Amino acid sequence: MAGYARSTKPSGGMMAFPDKPIRWILPFPPGGSSNEVAGFMKPVMEEALGRSIEFDVITGGRGGSNGPIAAAAAEPDGCTMLMATVGNMALLPSILPDYEITPLEDLIPVTKVADTPDPLVAHSSLGVSTLDEFIAAARDRPGEITYNPINAASIHRLEFISLMNAAGIDLRQVDVEGGANGAIAAVENGDLDVLFMTAPRTLAPIADGRINGLAVASPRRAGALPDVPTFAELGYPALEIGSWMGLLMPAGSPDEAVAAIFDAAAAALSDADIIGKAAERGLDIDASASPAAFRGFVEAETARLAGLASGAGLTGWN
Repeated sequence: MAGYARSTKPSGGMMAFPDKPIRWILPFPPGGSSNEVAGFMKPVMEEALGRSIEFDVITGGRGGSNGPIAAAAAEPDGCTMLMATVGNMALLPSILPDYEITPLEDLIPVTKVADTPDPLVAHSSLGVSTLDEFIAAARDRPGEITYNPINAASIHRLEFISLMNAAGIDLRQVDVEGGANGAIAAVENGDLDVLFMTAPRTLAPIADGRINGLAVASPRRAGALPDVPTFAELGYPALEIGSWMGLLMPAGSPDEAVAAIFDAAAAALSDADIIGKAAERGLDIDASASPAAFRGFVEAETARLAGLASGAGLTGWN
């Protein structure tokens, strides 16, 4: 495993936590869904744990891989946790042959946190307000309608390729500077025609008419976008891809620490105020029943996305 060496220090007999703050690694820049939810959870978790939590934003890498790599390399003393996402946990292992970590070996799943529906949105100038209208326009104008996948190893790239394959359309990929922030700005101002983006970033521009929500790549409708149907409802079940986020810790972290983090997260994720704030942002809180349940979920998601990535031809970094 290139670039990473796991600690061999034994965990037996350790206290749940050394006397220092909890380091919470966030792999994406401020403004993203996982960062927002972490901000909601932090005070409740601090109270439950009886110690402070400090965010450590470690961005970059292929598909947001730098944060998970840093978490896997951290001292497994119970004082590091990672807010990971579907992409860097379940998609990258199958599309990057040289991914520096094996998530389910180098990290301990603690709990799923939330589902993050991904709507397909179009700038209002494109003149489409439904998925059928968009597909018809794309068939009439092959290779003209523009999109950006945010990152070549992102879940959104898989969503776009799956959509083009399923609908028999050809869209034109264009470069956008600034990652996700740049892409949402581009579709809001009309420099980009369509975009897959997590729901929280799309709510305001949909509400004010700058962009139209066409369909949601998720098994169910987004609570904050009740009028936007899922792709499956519209006859495209392969687009039930969607995004999610969850907490993990470095492999070798003491069982007591994993249990304490799980309990603190459970307290936060059952808090009515946090559930409400998340729902307002288009996020559906979905805590796991146990770390073992979350491990099973990640295993299933990894297998599911491997099949989708293979079918889409998304088998490497290119």
